[in-house]
Amino acid sequence: MLLHDAKERGSFMSSKIKAVLFDLDGVLFDTEYISAVNVIKKAETLGLHLDFNAVVNTAGMAHDQARLIFDDLLKEVGGHDEFERKTAHLPKEEMPFRDIKIPYVDELLSYLKSKGYKMAVCSSSPMDYISRALQEGNIEDYFDYVITGYDLPVGKPDPAIYLKAMKELEVTPEE
Repeated sequence: MLLHDAKERGSFMSSKIKAVLFDLDGVLFDTEYISAVNVIKKAETLGLHLDFNAVVNTAGMAHDQARLIFDDLLKEVGGHDEFERKTAHLPKEEMPFRDIKIPYVDELLSYLKSKGYKMAVCSSSPMDYISRALQEGNIEDYFDYVITGYDLPVGKPDPAIYLKAMKELEVTPEE
């Protein structure tokens, strides 16, 4: 709807925008709910009952910040590291990327690419996860650059990840 409205008004194309930066989780793929449910299920195997909102609210946080929250949520079992150790034997829940792509992502990316916009993915997730998501979602070819917060000394909400992507795409913040 918004893309259609922008095309109708011509405002999107008349701007000086040259690039679009995307987050992965919650923007290209609806992963937050599934991730939270998976953590809660793992916790239940240890007799812990985690609050869904507390878990889902860590989505998109820098890993260090989220880890502090999880250390507190999982203090009953010795914190995040001990939780991971105690649940390592459980089958790993794979994210069904093909099934959870946000509606109209393909159409939006196709439109932006056809108009010559540079595009990047800027995610706090690990690179292997990002790569798998883009590949399984069949959208990897749309992006000119992909960056993970793991490559930077500070995570979101610090703008370093976006500034690095803009530098790589050779655009300014205004563009």
